[in-house]
Amino acid sequence: MAINKQKVCQIINEKIDKSSGASRRERIGYAFDMISVDRENWYKGDQDYAVAEHYLFARWLTAWTGTPGLILLTATNFLYSSLKATLQTLGVEQLLRFGKGPVTPVSIDEFIWAERGANDGLGDRQYLVSSPSGKPNYPSGCQ
Repeated sequence: MAINKQKVCQIINEKIDKSSGASRRERIGYAFDMISVDRENWYKGDQDYAVAEHYLFARWLTAWTGTPGLILLTATNFLYSSLKATLQTLGVEQLLRFGKGPVTPVSIDEFIWAERGANDGLGDRQYLVSSPSGKPNYPSGCQ
């Protein structure tokens, strides 16, 4: 199932707009918390929400950890996608489930958006000194 890029952008931008916090990193973290709650309670199994959640998690992680987080995230993202695909082939992908919602089908879009989020998170780190309390930028390609 293909994701709807416009919907993913809309979800992410909405969470960024509604987020609060004293720093960019806190606002990204709050946006991730909001999307996690929404997905858990109202958008179970929605692939677009899953992709947006992957993006925000990756962005939050690298905003806090920098390049080491990017390296770890990329490796983990690849391994998770591979494991998810293998378990999906076997029909037991729900073994990866935590929370109420189902595990969404494996998707290259999750990987791509997580990498985009990680790169945007690195960009957020640049603002720690010059403008730590500003609103985070929208994702690249989602203006």
